[in-house]
Amino acid sequence: MYSRRAFVFLLCLAFMNVSISETKIIQIGGGNKIENSQGQIEENVIWLSDILRRSSDNITNYYASGKSGDVDVAYYGRQRMDDLMEPLSRIYEYSDAHRLKFKRNSVPNLSGSINKEELKASLTQIFKSLSDNDELLIIFNGHGGINEDDVRFNTLKLWGDERIDVGEIDALLDNASDNVVTRFVFPQCYSGGFYHLIFKDPTSSELAKQERCGFFAESPYEESEGCSLNTNKDEYRDYSTYFFAPLNGKTRSNQELALNADLNSDGIISFSESHTYTIMEGVSKDISQSTSEVYLEQWEPWFIRWAFSEEDTTSEYWQVAIYLSEKHNLPLEGKYLQENKQLLENQISVVIEKRSSLKQEIEKISTDLKNSLKRFWPELSHPYTNNYFSLLNKKLLEINQYITKQNSYVQLVDLQNSYLEQNRKELELERKVAQIDKILRMKKLSRIKNYFNAYASDQHKNDYQRLKKCEDGRLLSTE
Repeated sequence: MYSRRAFVFLLCLAFMNVSISETKIIQIGGGNKIENSQGQIEENVIWLSDILRRSSDNITNYYASGKSGDVDVAYYGRQRMDDLMEPLSRIYEYSDAHRLKFKRNSVPNLSGSINKEELKASLTQIFKSLSDNDELLIIFNGHGGINEDDVRFNTLKLWGDERIDVGEIDALLDNASDNVVTRFVFPQCYSGGFYHLIFKDPTSSELAKQERCGFFAESPYEESEGCSLNTNKDEYRDYSTYFFAPLNGKTRSNQELALNADLNSDGIISFSESHTYTIMEGVSKDISQSTSEVYLEQWEPWFIRWAFSEEDTTSEYWQVAIYLSEKHNLPLEGKYLQENKQLLENQISVVIEKRSSLKQEIEKISTDLKNSLKRFWPELSHPYTNNYFSLLNKKLLEINQYITKQNSYVQLVDLQNSYLEQNRKELELERKVAQIDKILRMKKLSRIKNYFNAYASDQHKNDYQRLKKCEDGRLLSTE
């Protein structure tokens, strides 16, 4: 049995030919409306702004409402806003509603908002200004949407609850020179749909004239982890937090990296190395993807899925699978991996069933308490109206005392806490399932790569190498 260090050494051999040049960086962030513009998104953008300045002075930031001064960030305050409000919050909304606060963003060096028309106009101008052989990095930290009819047209959610889809972004990129190299890092939900930016258009199978490649937190069909109201960085498990840690030289919580992301020891962290680091060290529910990986999966002929084949044990995919199996004390054999996965999924089913039962009990008690309150204070029938707030200014202490004396309220608190605990359990189980799925996917990619090397057409091989070269672009020197 080889050591993990030996496997990392073998993995290093797979990373070659890293390009070196300054990159124009565009960072787009924020929610689509105030309640969805979580504090973690703003924290990500600010954190990345600081890191990226070490790599390039050519950075443009767009965030939510931009410089308008409008409130565009929602977050949990470190201190409770008013403990007297907690009982009402538990009955009418959710247990932490009384901690919810709003503010204007504090993103540095803002160029504008992510209002759709403003953003499109700004990006068009930037793309047209790029010169031949310029390199472009686009980072999106926000929310994504799925197109149920065709995931090739998945969307980014923009301020004002607007949408911009893959096809629209493709058209914007066409304003740049054919010789511009474009890379994108998309951590949002359903981000895998943006894989289709590598083609002439989202419905084409021919690569765009521009070199394009990218990295995604999840498949086109799945939500990604992240976007919390919490501002505790130790709890962040989103794709951005892992992907950009190697640039930072330390984790989000200022801990030493568990693995040297400079996998080929050339003093430079490439995009592909940072993505591989994320797969190897990320403990989230995301099954992250790169364009070259998806390209192999899309190429795979149907009969290969049913054919017995050996893995390409020289590929980086195989080495990552081995690393993950050792890190998480999991078997490599598919049969045993599937058995472990089934056990975890059975536990998830139990959690979901228990949570559903808790939700019904919570709703019943909340309804009974609301009806009881309305008999004494009819204004509570219409939360957040002028009469509601006027009542609270006069009677909040009395209302609080009434609620907290009810036995059913004590029961409600216990049920809500149990409900939140079931959410936590489900997330932890999903994260464990994800580690198994990552091993299975890496093994699958190593098998496809074996067939690809033997049977792919010259055009497919050239396209794959073109994507790999693009993904191997540099991020930042580790020195």
